[in-house]
Amino acid sequence: MNASLNGYTANSTEANITNSKSITLILQFIPLPPSNVCNLNTGICNDTIQKAINSAGIYDVLVIVNSTVYNESLIVNKTGLTLTANTSNKPMVLSNISLPTINITADNVTIRNLTIVYNGSSSNFGAVTASGRINITIANNTINNTGGGSNGYGVFFNTTNYSTVENNSINTLRSASNYGVYFLRSSNNIVRSNNISAGGSTGSIGIDTDTSVYNLIDSNVIFTSANANANYGIYVDTTNSSTVSNNIILTSGTGNDYGILISPGFSNYIYGNNITTRSTSSASPGIYLSSSGSNVFKNNNVSTNRIQSYGIRIHNSGNNTFYDSFIDAPLDYDVFLTGTTAGNNNFFINVSFNKSDINASSASVATKLFIQYRFDATVTVSRTAPRRYQASQSSGIKRQLNPRCSTPRATSQPLQTPPARYQRKSSRNSWSTELTSLKSQVSYTSRTIQ
Repeated sequence: MNASLNGYTANSTEANITNSKSITLILQFIPLPPSNVCNLNTGICNDTIQKAINSAGIYDVLVIVNSTVYNESLIVNKTGLTLTANTSNKPMVLSNISLPTINITADNVTIRNLTIVYNGSSSNFGAVTASGRINITIANNTINNTGGGSNGYGVFFNTTNYSTVENNSINTLRSASNYGVYFLRSSNNIVRSNNISAGGSTGSIGIDTDTSVYNLIDSNVIFTSANANANYGIYVDTTNSSTVSNNIILTSGTGNDYGILISPGFSNYIYGNNITTRSTSSASPGIYLSSSGSNVFKNNNVSTNRIQSYGIRIHNSGNNTFYDSFIDAPLDYDVFLTGTTAGNNNFFINVSFNKSDINASSASVATKLFIQYRFDATVTVSRTAPRRYQASQSSGIKRQLNPRCSTPRATSQPLQTPPARYQRKSSRNSWSTELTSLKSQVSYTSRTIQ
């Protein structure tokens, strides 16, 4: 016997009773799975996220209306789909198998207001991945990649362009090689206002742009803390024409720590970053340039605290310019030059650092550093009326003084009336002008380091 009531399914046992005068029917109602993933365009709700995606049309909006855990590995394959939640506590999408938690295979997709966790043991997986896509938005999510294995990514974009990763909290803590955000051959993307933490036993990178161009990395807070090998706050890796701005970067592992590493990179703009490296045992330069050129650095603050932790290290790199920045490496050189390639001229303009704290590793180093400073000057100007407006004291003769001659010459021309700006003030006996303050910027080269 089958029966249903208000979303419940009844199970019963069928019996062949011939001699009884009465039959007692006991129904057991089993609740159906809750339908908490709703399509705002169609009004249809489903009990799993993947079912809702599969039944959605292009540019539909799916809303999760409860704060439960969905043990799913999602494939988002509908163009223009938005997946979000309207709960105060973000619902969790959890994957612990050998598949990404959310794999985006369509364009113009938005993922927002979720907790996204990959907790599997397989290597080379991201919590959120997209490959060959455009206009992907990952915003306001909590993203964790905390399973076993190595090469764990919070967000991994491969050949994905014109996309945004914004206002997320991203944490990667697998056994080795953890990346908060990793772009591979991806361009014209924005990574902005994220809190990123990358740890693990060996190697971690907050943000890595690999073989990419025209990306913006702005206003992120980045912390890396792997126990060994290298930690990078931001790795500008074979990347050109990108902007890294207004980020707060702290690296604090036991291996080599790099605040910002550019290797190689050209025509990038790096400004307004606060960089601190705090390795407990190894070299930790704040900014490291290797085989890079035509990059501009402005208004960056760099602080390191260990031997061989240079403020800025420049290796085989030329035509890089640093403006208006502050460098403090109290336990080693503020600026360290290496590389034997000739013609690598770099420029410091109005950079605050210890001027005696520059070094090159050997006499064969060909990298050069030109240092300039600007200063503000306040100039007060007070002058009397030009001589052609002054009268001779000789009786009966008016003389005009030619400023180009040392002696006066008589003239029959009447004495010219001085312009108003030279006329007497009150009862004073001298012609004057009002005091004028001028701001002047003067540049000069103070030293060249070879």
